[in-house]
Amino acid sequence: MKNSNAQNPMLSIAGITGFGGVLAMIFISMIFSSCEVEEIPDTDTDPPEFTFTLKGPGINRTFTPRDNFEELNINLVSGETYSFTFFGADAGGVRKIRLTAPSDVLVFTDLGSGIDREDSGFATTISKSGDFENPLTGLTMRGDINVAGEFGEYPSIYMEVQDFAYPINVTSATLQIGIVDDPNEAGIL
Repeated sequence: MKNSNAQNPMLSIAGITGFGGVLAMIFISMIFSSCEVEEIPDTDTDPPEFTFTLKGPGINRTFTPRDNFEELNINLVSGETYSFTFFGADAGGVRKIRLTAPSDVLVFTDLGSGIDREDSGFATTISKSGDFENPLTGLTMRGDINVAGEFGEYPSIYMEVQDFAYPINVTSATLQIGIVDDPNEAGIL
């Protein structure tokens, strides 16, 4: 039996097929175009969504809230730089997106415009805020993460997206990381 989705070139772009592939393409298209929200809804029970893409030695992966973060661990190489893109989306508008990591282990650099940084000495939080008067369905942060930590350290990256609902809907996750010195040990465990 033939895969009927493979017959349709719109469903087989870059090997993405089936319903899951169509959803992935829709979400990817949202990354490149955030729309204005006509009106923030009075009632919003749908939580916001996110994608966190990490690229560098040993890893090229996009994480979403559907990943099992309690079982997910990745190894990053000490002294290397990884690029990231963090995108938050909500049909009713995105209030804020935020990433937090230990200041002396994972260092955020080369950040795009409109990104705020808070350093507490222990942790660094970078964030981007939406505008209540001109809400958008998506916000994006891009930059690099320099792995300044030593072999054997186990930091994490906390990710959060908030919408404009009242009470605020929040989607968050924590990505556990191990620092390795051998590039052959980098990647998803």
